[in-house]
Formats: sequence, C-alpha cells, structure tokens
Amino acid sequence: MKIITLIRLALCALLITATAHAAPAGKRFGGFAAKQTFTLTIEDRQSFETQGSETVASFRIPAGIPRFNVGQTVKFTIGRKGELKGPGFSLPLDQDNSDYNQYSSASTAKNPAQNTALLTKTSAGTTQQIVIYFRDDTTTGTSNTVTYLLK
Repeated sequence: MKIITLIRLALCALLITATAHAAPAGKRFGGFAAKQTFTLTIEDRQSFETQGSETVASFRIPAGIPRFNVGQTVKFTIGRKGELKGPGFSLPLDQDNSDYNQYSSASTAKNPAQNTALLTKTSAGTTQQIVIYFRDDTTTGTSNTVTYLLK
C-alpha cells in the first residue's frame, strides 16, 4: 500500500513538473516583454505651430501634450497589451519588425490628430532610440506638433 501511494505521489509530482515546464513564456510585443521597462534621455525637442498655411517654430507646448526637457531621462514601460507607456501617455503597438516598432494612437473627436512613436532597435533587439510625435489639433485652424528624440 505504501509503495502504491509513493508511486502515485511521484506520478503527481512528475505531472505537475511537466505542466509547469510546458507553460508558454511571457507574451512578447515587438520583441519586448509586457511590463519590461527601459530609460532613455531626451536628446532633442522641437515644437511647431501651424496656423493656416504658416508654420512657425514655437516652444509653447499645449496642455495635454507631455512636457519633457532636453537632458531629462524618461522611463518607458511596455504595457500588458504591448502599448508603449511613458509619463502622461500610452500608445498602442501599431506594427513591428526586426528594426523598429511603431506605436500610434487612434484619432478621436476630442483630438483628431494621431500621436506616433517610432522605436528603433539594435541588431540585438534592444532599444536604440525613440522619436515621439505629439499633435494637438483641438483649436480650430491651429495645429501644434511637438517632437522628442530620445536615446
């Protein structure tokens, strides 16, 4: 009786171990695991305002667009659905390949402009740099674009 109980116990342990090893690895999005974090530094910031057909360089950043300064470090997280999250924004993964990931927000009635980020990767698959384009078209006749380059 003891031998049968030991055999059953050993078989259960073997079954549990086999099931644990067969479990799939964490889901990856564009080469990055969900909840993965990385930090990059703002290398350049540009802000433009377009009124009609005239575009002027401006350092006014409209409300609703994240404000980062050159030299500031920014922490990014890959969300559980693959989105790129940073302070004050979250952009869904739009497309990916071995060289880059593109993240884009959907246009809404509140803000018809799309925000976009392009993350370029090294040959090893790590983050090389990110360019983020934030747009604000909420004021009639005026469009604001703020671009950040992070390395």
